[in-house]
Amino acid sequence: TSTATQTITIVDTEAPVIVLPAETVVDITCEEYVCGYQTGLAFQAGELSAAEAAAFIACTQDLFAVYDILPLDVTDNCDDVEWEATSFFPIIHPECTTYEGSTNVKVSFVCYFNAIDDCGNAADSVYTVLNIIDNTDPVFVGVPVDTTAECDEIDRTDVVIAMDDCDAELPFNYEEIVSNEICTGSYTLTRTWSAVDACGNSAVATQVITVVDTTDPV
Repeated sequence: TSTATQTITIVDTEAPVIVLPAETVVDITCEEYVCGYQTGLAFQAGELSAAEAAAFIACTQDLFAVYDILPLDVTDNCDDVEWEATSFFPIIHPECTTYEGSTNVKVSFVCYFNAIDDCGNAADSVYTVLNIIDNTDPVFVGVPVDTTAECDEIDRTDVVIAMDDCDAELPFNYEEIVSNEICTGSYTLTRTWSAVDACGNSAVATQVITVVDTTDPV
């Protein structure tokens, strides 16, 4: 009688592979960013309480699932492996910039993912990006409608505000132009408000006042 044996040493030296969606960068506007753009600035500046900061981070991380920029799967030759988010951070761009192929980016949230199998083989770290972009023009609030007014009754008491979906209230320029002047008290007054946000998006609003003089001298 004879006996033969074979010993096979099973090894696993192959790292898992994280499968990402086809689109790994998503752009949304400040208005679509439900966690709050101004809240994000406060978070970056360290102005939030611990509870507020935790809520803000959780809200933003949830958006990675909403916009489908989480890993789809992890493939491994031996094990069932799960991915995990290992790093999450915002990048506040000092000016509107181009980042990861997107333009007019104000803030980028970057999330890194990794996976490790039972033998300690680590996947190559991968990441996805949620960009907050600003392609939206400011909006003027409180601009009065066109009107006709006596030359001594021109109303300039209106309160006009330029609002931006990212930068909140904006400074603006104001000018008045007189045209079609028939006489001292009869002309067209065009009032113009103009604003430009940090990304170069602009808005112009006007009011045209037809100035008349129908009052006899006394």
